[in-house]
Amino acid sequence: MAKTLPKTPFQLNGGCFCSAIRYTISVPELSERKEIPKFGATPDRLLTPLNEVNERMPIVTLDHCNSCRRVPGVILDSWVICPLSWVEFTLQPRISSLESPDEKEPFKVEALAYLKEATSLPERTYIIHFKSSECSNRTFCGKCGTHLTFWFDGPKSPLRQALGDFFDIATGTLDKESVEIEGFGPIMQMWADNGINWVTKLVNEGKKGLLGDEADNLSQLKEEEVKK
Repeated sequence: MAKTLPKTPFQLNGGCFCSAIRYTISVPELSERKEIPKFGATPDRLLTPLNEVNERMPIVTLDHCNSCRRVPGVILDSWVICPLSWVEFTLQPRISSLESPDEKEPFKVEALAYLKEATSLPERTYIIHFKSSECSNRTFCGKCGTHLTFWFDGPKSPLRQALGDFFDIATGTLDKESVEIEGFGPIMQMWADNGINWVTKLVNEGKKGLLGDEADNLSQLKEEEVKK
């Protein structure tokens, strides 16, 4: 039986490399998590069979999209997709060379305020906004450069109508303790048609997809090593 996330409320924590931007994802009990529409979880996307827990948000994905590869500079991106209402950000105010870090305390903001560029937050904190396309909004830490979020604010697709207001948080920005909680892991892959050929093969076929017959040779060597 596949491992699953808790059915009871739990939290995931993360932030940028320098901690100027931190966040908490507060996942409610199972009955309050929206179910993923069947048309959004097609067999070609699924990496694991759906069950009563992982058929609901949050959705952890592997993303082969070319933009999501180039912007953060990773060969394969991963996202935690969740409602805006689940997430709270803690922001460190910008500090000038004449100020002491102790003079300005970090403060909390809701996800929508963090994601919207037309606020005073970019002037007061280390948030950097970048539009990778007309409706694709990304945020970075202006202090250490970490790519944190993706938010699409264009016309609502059937999937967005079904799931409500949601956005993506880069899985790599989660604290190690959160990434390693019981049952956490990707359940589907997106934009595989845009992916790097050897990466999609590695995801779908494991070592066999990457190495071909050499994968069998490596397994044979490993077995022989164990017998020694």
